[in-house]
Amino acid sequence: MHFAKLLSSQKIISTKNFQSKFAAMTKEADVNGDCYNIVKNGESIGVYLPKKMWESFIEDLEAANSDSFKQKIGG
Repeated sequence: MHFAKLLSSQKIISTKNFQSKFAAMTKEADVNGDCYNIVKNGESIGVYLPKKMWESFIEDLEAANSDSFKQKIGG
């Protein structure tokens, strides 16, 4: 996953809309690869990521922490 894609696909949604539109929002996120920044009283309280995006994010983190990657970048 590219972190630029994660940031550019981020949509802001209020907690009220998150609750009322959850089913449609999760379907749309899965199809379009969107993520949601959930906001309450103007403050971010969480993030919703589609499962595929989350799995890709975890794979990238695991790869970045692998010994072979660290050796390639001189770490």
